[in-house]
Amino acid sequence: MDGSETATLSFDCRQLFELVADIERYPDFLPGWRSARVLAREGGRLHVEQVVQAGPAT
Repeated sequence: MDGSETATLSFDCRQLFELVADIERYPDFLPGWRSARVLAREGGRLHVEQVVQAGPAT
């Protein structure tokens, strides 16, 4: 599956990074995300568990 989308956002880089880095809040603003939690932090890496609802397969 290929696709692309372009958008102009009125946020600075710091704000966007903070949004993307807050994995546990993904279900609050990403459609289909049912849960997301950080299981472990090791150095600069995160181990996460995420549950995402997928639509029907065709």
